[in-house]
Amino acid sequence: AAASREPGAWRSARRVAPGMAAAADTDKPQAPMVYARRWAVVAVFCLLNSTNAALWVTYAAISTPAGDLFQVDAGLINALSLTYMFAYLPGTLLAAWSLDRLGLRATMAVAGAGNLVCGVVRALAVLLLPGSPMVAWGITLAGQCVGALVQPAFTNAPAKIAGVWFPKQERDLATVLAAMSNPLGNAIGMFLPTLMVSSANAGDMGAMLWTEAGAAALGAVLTLLVIRDAPPTPASLSSGARSALRAQSVRRAATGKGGYFDDEDDSGHSRETASAPP
Repeated sequence: AAASREPGAWRSARRVAPGMAAAADTDKPQAPMVYARRWAVVAVFCLLNSTNAALWVTYAAISTPAGDLFQVDAGLINALSLTYMFAYLPGTLLAAWSLDRLGLRATMAVAGAGNLVCGVVRALAVLLLPGSPMVAWGITLAGQCVGALVQPAFTNAPAKIAGVWFPKQERDLATVLAAMSNPLGNAIGMFLPTLMVSSANAGDMGAMLWTEAGAAALGAVLTLLVIRDAPPTPASLSSGARSALRAQSVRRAATGKGGYFDDEDDSGHSRETASAPP
């Protein structure tokens, strides 16, 4: 019943535990409830994560025809994949800040847009072949850097999605599904290029890259339609208590009375620890 009254909530919902009644005060924990939307959130995230992973290894699988098209050696083709390694540290810092300050929805929207930019820029670069191969390689490298920078947003989000959207007994499954979409995307990224590009043919390369860009576009659109920061009501007692304690901590810190830090005991229940004001 609570789900049907909330804007943007899906009607299929069930309570997972009795106990605290929902309160009008948003600082108090609400009665736990899970929503069918949680599985759609995981599914869209898996599409985003696997697409980014496929973009990562695209050229590694077809290094010889790609090298012939761009007229560069294998080292420069491998550099297209190595961008993900170099960008991981700054990308992780940005992802951590964004997930904490902007929330899940905004972070996934930006990361999904990054996937799309990466896919489209790489596909457009092929239009310069065979006339300007080095320029095309440089544009491709720029597209790869965009995809590399947003990758940590996907690798760092599975635990957050599971903790916010799923009850305690489903969190392990949700985390595994979200995390395993990355190696699945790697497998697709190694298989699809070899299937579609067998020689130094710009037409085949373009078709393959536009296919990946299409998957990125689908993920970006679905992100805006499906992913939200959190369900209308908490998925577990600990999640609800954690949100309430965080709100209390912010208010108390603003008034100079110290804050609260919350952690979770062995039974999955949150407990609060007071911190003294400075």
